[in-house]
Amino acid sequence: MKSVLGIILVIAYVGNSPLLGKLYPDQEGVYTQFIDAYYLRNKIYEAMFCLFFLACMLGSKGFTRAVFAFGFVMCAASCFDKIILNVSQYLLTDILVVIVAFGAAYYGYKRQRNAGQT
Repeated sequence: MKSVLGIILVIAYVGNSPLLGKLYPDQEGVYTQFIDAYYLRNKIYEAMFCLFFLACMLGSKGFTRAVFAFGFVMCAASCFDKIILNVSQYLLTDILVVIVAFGAAYYGYKRQRNAGQT
């Protein structure tokens, strides 16, 4: 699973510039295409970070896994905001996302620690 995520990350990193060049050929000269390309690249990078945290979370244990779980929940919420809701600024609901991310990371850490897998 981690190797598949790694391959997807490499393809997304290498392929995002040619993809944006095909979708927005005049992004250097037309301001609206530049803005659209910028927001699309931002969404691609956000999804890449989400997959990176997921791959790291799957391959770790203990406190390190909790840190990566926190990062994954934060990036997943940001992806949801940017890709689905088309919101590219921070809102008050993001404070709730931070609290949920801390809770999910702490729960996962305690659950794994109580199971004796640290």
